[in-house]
Amino acid sequence: MLYHLSDICRGVRLLLHENLRTEALIDAADIDTLMLDDLIAGQVERAASEVLLAAPHALLEEGLPFCADVVWHRQPCHQWGHVLLPDDYLRLVTFRMSDWHRAATLITPDDVRYQWQQSRYPGICGNPQNPIAAEVTYAEGRVLEFYSCRLHPCPHVLHARYIPIPRLHPADRTIHLPRRLFDPLVSHIAKTLNFEL
Repeated sequence: MLYHLSDICRGVRLLLHENLRTEALIDAADIDTLMLDDLIAGQVERAASEVLLAAPHALLEEGLPFCADVVWHRQPCHQWGHVLLPDDYLRLVTFRMSDWHRAATLITPDDVRYQWQQSRYPGICGNPQNPIAAEVTYAEGRVLEFYSCRLHPCPHVLHARYIPIPRLHPADRTIHLPRRLFDPLVSHIAKTLNFEL
């Protein structure tokens, strides 16, 4: 859902017990005067990213599809692959291959399970009944490794959706955010500013 910056500013000011109009934080004659709305606007993108990263998966909504051109890596009895993530990638919503019983469980390279994933033995690594995916960095950028798939018939990507890094659109000063994350965003900005003021 698209939210206008003015709605976010109004919500933050209410939480900070400010008036519904912008008021100077310091002497208006000072050349470095910052208005409260300017401070809020400066926090919106960073706060939105933090709220999206911390949100339960159920609150993320559907996200955006991304082009997932698979690079395959073959093992004797199975194969795993990786796909390049979009430049504006923030968080995975879902990734599923056509021969999987469900979407992948996302882990990090720090997870103890990650070291098992490239095993030649399909019972040790992720499999169609219990698929695993991990975000890692390659020379070409951030990629999603996924484990693993059957050799035949060759599977394809069924679902690949992600949350992009939230940005304020310069033309209309709006930002896209899942509907149920508006209040957490406003609260997060208000708490941050309350510490800074």
